[in-house]
Amino acid sequence: MRELLVRLNTSPDSIRRWYAPVIAVGLLIAAGIFYERIDAERFQQTEKISIVNRLSTVRARMEGVINNNLLSIIGLNAEISLNPEITQDTFSRHASIILSQTTEIRNIAAARDMVITHMYPMKGNEKALGLDYRKNKQQRTAALKAKEIGGIFVAGPVNLVQGGRGFIARAPIFEFARDKSHNRGRFWGLISTVIDVDKLYAASGLSDVHRDIEISIRGQDSMGAQGEVFFGRPGLFEEAPVLLDVSLPHGSWQLAATPRGGWTHEAPNAVAIRSAGVILLLLIIWLSYYREKQRKEKELVENALRKSEERYSILFNEMLDGFALHEMIFDDNGDPCNYRFIEANPAFEKITGLQRNKIIGKTVLEILPELEEHWIKDYGKVVQNGKPIHFENYLQELDKHFEVIAFRPREGQFAVSFTDVTERRK
Repeated sequence: MRELLVRLNTSPDSIRRWYAPVIAVGLLIAAGIFYERIDAERFQQTEKISIVNRLSTVRARMEGVINNNLLSIIGLNAEISLNPEITQDTFSRHASIILSQTTEIRNIAAARDMVITHMYPMKGNEKALGLDYRKNKQQRTAALKAKEIGGIFVAGPVNLVQGGRGFIARAPIFEFARDKSHNRGRFWGLISTVIDVDKLYAASGLSDVHRDIEISIRGQDSMGAQGEVFFGRPGLFEEAPVLLDVSLPHGSWQLAATPRGGWTHEAPNAVAIRSAGVILLLLIIWLSYYREKQRKEKELVENALRKSEERYSILFNEMLDGFALHEMIFDDNGDPCNYRFIEANPAFEKITGLQRNKIIGKTVLEILPELEEHWIKDYGKVVQNGKPIHFENYLQELDKHFEVIAFRPREGQFAVSFTDVTERRK
């Protein structure tokens, strides 16, 4: 193994340094696959939400159209309940008002004793007069259902006797109880209205939406998910569609929708994600190479710096002159008023008698409360103008003469190098 490493001009340490880039590449690939999957799921979710929103609009409009048309016949139901012997003219007058307020209702009929006896409009619907619901196989079950439940029941869509297709909403009519009891009177028959299939779809916006998304509807005769498909492709219900129920007075229809062509299994930006992954992969390789190059250069600089620091440390600790680094403190007017000890060498302790561990971090006025003001002012000038000074002066609190060199190593700080010249001044 050693011979192989030598031939490859590598070392175990060098190989270990490539572990991180290799792991990063592996993680990048895994992350790319994961992100692409998440992005695809997110896109599918967004696509699904879009379908839900559009289908919800269709459902709401469809329910609104149906309910408005069903409510319109309730008043006529009440009129017949109060007037069981209603004439065709009276019936037509009330029905014409209802039809003038809607475009979806094709006609309104009343079937006394389950036989159609009243019709509006009469023109075009003459064939329906005399129809006995009990004998008509296509409409018998739905008619009896309305009587049985005692409320409005929507059947269809069915092929109409008078031609065309429509949904038939039927409601039972009970004669008004003359004895003022709360019980229903005698069963009079049924009132029914035919809602035009195509006009209902158009008013619901189904025709427009169906161009962009594929929609199917099931629930023949208000049977919901159990009913037959009466709009669209039956197979759509097997393709994981969005499902929404259209509520009817007794029962429901079920809407199903998917995007045209089916659900998208790959986000549109999948190619962009893969391209970005390749670019990132190349970038990692380049950065790894560049980082290794920088590491070697940094290692050379650090070695040189370490040697320099070692020389400085030896000089700092072994020098005979006292040395200290300080931070200048200014008052609110910007004038120097104090300074704090940051560092001092062993010679500082020996010359001044002040112990480093007791002065570092403290101010000079905490250590030497009676310090003459000119010391602070002189050092303040060095900090402010950056010009070094060289002087001799007497420090009363220590009762010593010092020769001092002061300079500014950085903003806000000053350093002093000094020697005790007391003996020389005597």
